[in-house]
Amino acid sequence: MKKYFGNNYVIKDLNLEIQDGEFVTLLGPSGCGKTTTLRMIAGFENPTSGEIFIGNNLVFSNQKGINIPPEERNIGMVFQNYAVWPHMNVFDNIAYPLKIRKVPKDEIKKKIERIVEIVKLKGLEKRYPYQLSGGQQQRVAFARALVYSPSILLLDEPLSNLDAKLREEMRFEIKEIQRKLGITVVYVTHDQAEGMVMSDRMVVMKDGVIQQMGEPLEIYDRPKSKFVADFIGISNFLKGQVLEAKDDVVKVRLNELEEKPELEALSSIEAKDKEVTVVVRPEDIVINQNASIKAKILKRTFLGDVMNYIIVSNKAKLRVEAPKYQILEEGSDIKFDIKKAVIVED
Repeated sequence: MKKYFGNNYVIKDLNLEIQDGEFVTLLGPSGCGKTTTLRMIAGFENPTSGEIFIGNNLVFSNQKGINIPPEERNIGMVFQNYAVWPHMNVFDNIAYPLKIRKVPKDEIKKKIERIVEIVKLKGLEKRYPYQLSGGQQQRVAFARALVYSPSILLLDEPLSNLDAKLREEMRFEIKEIQRKLGITVVYVTHDQAEGMVMSDRMVVMKDGVIQQMGEPLEIYDRPKSKFVADFIGISNFLKGQVLEAKDDVVKVRLNELEEKPELEALSSIEAKDKEVTVVVRPEDIVINQNASIKAKILKRTFLGDVMNYIIVSNKAKLRVEAPKYQILEEGSDIKFDIKKAVIVED
């Protein structure tokens, strides 16, 4: 699938299959094409070329002249700004898509009783949006999108307007709702933590192109490129000189560090070049006076659950996450080892 605006492409070449009941997150920086992809699935934007299926139903095809309107695609959608009706109470907001489908009143009541239980709005049916918190308004938007049992739920950065604590709580609630209902979800966000917590699979995008797809742990532990490693989590990047390569394990020398240590690194690419980029996560650096690589602590920051250090070894600066009880003074000499490293494409 492709999408162009004039001579500028937004989606260069997208080929994505999502399984029934799967929670898939489209993740990437602003302008990468993730929201445009969601809007094309919904029918609010038309691809320049390609086809879109929802289940076995072809809802868009340029070649075949098919373009099913959004209201006939049986999708639910939740937007960033909630979009709840201010003049309607919770019950009427949730009932609205059922009423326009001419569902009988008794059935509407049964469906709303079930969905308010699932989204934790029971007892609030008569309240108006101004009487609700941001989190409760967001639940109303979820309930309204789910009440008519859509084939797929599309979520466009639905938590970005909530405060940090509520946003974290809602991540788990959305995932729990999705599991209870067994519904297919496509979720758009630029927040890597949301993608990691909620997804069965993540799709990392850049400039309208999928950079990597996979389970959150796979993408975090085995990023294929420097971009993915930098976008998903925190990374230290070092240049490594290849000494030996066998299958997906490569022996490299890190010339930028003191003592020029040699270590084995996982590799998702063919590491035949003499110089490669090595990714080291902050939690994979272990400070220990019995370790082998010398360094000095430049800065210490307490982050609550961990102690964050900026260290320098030779000319390389590295970020380290250590246990919060491992308190070391700025300016002190230390030693460290690297537990794990991955070679990526530049």
